[in-house]
Amino acid sequence: MQEPYVGAKSHVTVGSHYRVIQKITNDKTKPVRSAIVITDPNIQFTINPRLITEDIVVVELNIGHTNVGIISMYLHEKGIIEEDLSTIKKFKEAMNTKDVIIGGDANASSMQGR
Repeated sequence: MQEPYVGAKSHVTVGSHYRVIQKITNDKTKPVRSAIVITDPNIQFTINPRLITEDIVVVELNIGHTNVGIISMYLHEKGIIEEDLSTIKKFKEAMNTKDVIIGGDANASSMQGR
């Protein structure tokens, strides 16, 4: 999910039967803008805290003998897309799979358009 309503806590809160992967923060100046919610308690997954920011969340789903990477991203309109894409590329390369699904909200602009 991108740009979730986080309220005063600055991070996503949902019922206890859901698992939310996100950077936990109470910093209202830099709230969570991206998260992954896992609704099936039987899904096994791996996270690497170094691959989670307020704007990019990476998870590896363990499905049988296969790992599938999921990247959820929010690219802020004041950001520079080249820098954001570089970070996403680094995060993807740090994963233990080549099978990756990327979803997000890309508002960042290219330096070429400035």
